[in-house]
Amino acid sequence: MQIFQRAFDEFLKRERANILNDIAERNLCGRLMIYLERAKDAHGLANYFTDTEYNRKQDEVKTIIDSHTHVLIITCDLILHSRGTLQRDNLIAIEMKKKHHKKADKNADRERLIALTMQKRDRTNSGTRVRL
Repeated sequence: MQIFQRAFDEFLKRERANILNDIAERNLCGRLMIYLERAKDAHGLANYFTDTEYNRKQDEVKTIIDSHTHVLIITCDLILHSRGTLQRDNLIAIEMKKKHHKKADKNADRERLIALTMQKRDRTNSGTRVRL
């Protein structure tokens, strides 16, 4: 997606020192949010928002049911979305992990990202819980 690539390229160029200095993921997500905000505005997506650590679906906490039937609360590191007000809600969902994280943690993030970006017709109910 051009929006993400534009934001990510700028992030890598301007935040190189932070990345090399092993700054915390939360800080890096916050910095990437700045560039993603600029890129989405440049692409005419004024009705969308960039949020870090966002965990709401209207008035409820976002959850999914994973492949082991566990209910997982979703707190996305960084998301470009409409906050539930538009049909196409979650355009970009980002989970940031440093390379030293366990493979299981990375796989759990992948499951959440799949659920967050599914089309509503693929979901098993209202969209708050998703069966993978």
